[in-house]
Amino acid sequence: MKKFLGIISVAVLFMATLSSCDGNNPTPPDDNQVDTIQVQTIKTDKKITLFVDSTYQIKVTVTPEDANEPLVWSSDNSNVATVDQQGIVTAISDGECNVSVQAGSLTAATKVTVINNPVTLELELYSVEQKKCTVTVTPSNENGYYYCGYAPADEVSGMSDEAIIDALFKNLLQIAEQYAAYGAKLTDFLQSGTKNLIASGLTANTTYEMFAFGIDTEYNVASPKLARMSFKTAEVEMSDMTIEIKYDSTSVTTSGTTTETKLWFSATPSNDDPYIFNGAIDLEEEFGTAQEFLDYLEYYYDTQYASYGGIEALIKTGASTMTAKNPEDGAVYTLVAAGYKGGWTTEPFTFKYEYKAATESMPARLVPYVEKLDNCVELKKFERRPFIRTACY
Repeated sequence: MKKFLGIISVAVLFMATLSSCDGNNPTPPDDNQVDTIQVQTIKTDKKITLFVDSTYQIKVTVTPEDANEPLVWSSDNSNVATVDQQGIVTAISDGECNVSVQAGSLTAATKVTVINNPVTLELELYSVEQKKCTVTVTPSNENGYYYCGYAPADEVSGMSDEAIIDALFKNLLQIAEQYAAYGAKLTDFLQSGTKNLIASGLTANTTYEMFAFGIDTEYNVASPKLARMSFKTAEVEMSDMTIEIKYDSTSVTTSGTTTETKLWFSATPSNDDPYIFNGAIDLEEEFGTAQEFLDYLEYYYDTQYASYGGIEALIKTGASTMTAKNPEDGAVYTLVAAGYKGGWTTEPFTFKYEYKAATESMPARLVPYVEKLDNCVELKKFERRPFIRTACY
């Protein structure tokens, strides 16, 4: 071993001698060496609040932007929080400390408050139907506040727990802020204690994700621990029902100077299965397709009129009628009917027309709506061309 070390020592000495004795050939400068650009100002987050075991990347801004002077991070109480040399803070235990970053003679500090997680949560499926699911939420602390949300699984596929919490919490704070003018507080939108919570207005035969996380209401911060579970709504039994929609009559009533016009329509199903009959003006522009209109109808009634029975309140059996009041000239109406029993059981049946108001020469009337195709050539009025046909595609 001594012999080996001796050989190394001699080699090092030999190289050192060569370097020092060659006075005519000094060491050339390193062309790749980068000059240090000193930091002139440095700023960081003034204060942050973290839960125990969570992490946070402190935001730091320096001028000039191309400054490359090394930054040195430190914590004055590593029992509360630590920081690495990339500025990532890790919360260790509840308390307060200061995390500082230094560049040369410049220093900026961030006050770090670490708090315990307000509550951890367990989710358990209680019951599930075609459009409603009940979940039992059990908190670790009966007095701790928490928030729940849900979404179709494909909409949150690939999202991290952090991203989901951030999206839900921002939405919650916006709602609370909107209602603050009416005396509402954040806690009015939160839950506490063990609860059976209902998610309604769901789509049958669809997988959903349910989420819950704790919230510290003193600091208004969300816990980074997300409880989540998935569930699939029950399938809907499809119906072989067909539904005929047609125009029946027009009624005009006058009271003083006010005249009201009503168009009457009927829907006649082929059997006694339940269905829903409704309509909209310019349906394609507002909703896209008849099915999207029905889905909107279901969501709207189940959320805005849940206390009145939701979408179930619109269910019909047997023949039914509906009216269009005071239709506007040129308005295009679409009537839609579809089977419904906890979910849509048939494809939509539609009836589309355009209303033409009365003129001096023509009474008020309905015109079957025909899509106007750009490449169709309209024949001039009274022009006769019996042997020519125009193809539309």
